[in-house]
Amino acid sequence: MSKAVKVGLWVVGGLVVLVVAGLVIGGYLLYDKLDEGSITEETYASIQVGQAESDVVRQLPRQQSDLAMAAVEETPAPPKGADCRYHAAKIDAASDSVPVHRFCFAGGRLTEKTTLE
Repeated sequence: MSKAVKVGLWVVGGLVVLVVAGLVIGGYLLYDKLDEGSITEETYASIQVGQAESDVVRQLPRQQSDLAMAAVEETPAPPKGADCRYHAAKIDAASDSVPVHRFCFAGGRLTEKTTLE
């Protein structure tokens, strides 16, 4: 095998390693970003319409999920005069979709909680 072929194989091998590493790191960062604003099904079930906004907000992550916010365009209109927060559901790795939980507040109370698929 010539020296040029060996160098070419090393370059291609290095590029493959870099691409695989990039995919692994990118996948982890995407998962981490999704997880930081997500809530468990137990948390969602424990929150009840009519609860004080301050009590509900204490149970939710500080930050909304960016990926959940991306789904906002496809959601039904929020109740008139309500301010809504969106959080992705914590899911297992085998799930094909990520449900989004919407919490809408008006007058200092939770007026609606909805799961959007």
